[in-house]
Amino acid sequence: MNHKRFWDEDLRVWARQCLADLVTLVLFVAVFMTLTLPVVVPGLLLWWFQQITGRP
Repeated sequence: MNHKRFWDEDLRVWARQCLADLVTLVLFVAVFMTLTLPVVVPGLLLWWFQQITGRP
């Protein structure tokens, strides 16, 4: 059998794949944060109003 070993890999290909994976992760986090805005913003506004007025 012809197995690939770590030292036979091209480091540029490995680095390019790692960079592509990081870009995918950043895009996932950005989409997740964008989709949570309709829940987070009203919650923060309600918390701020409670802190300002002292009423629940």
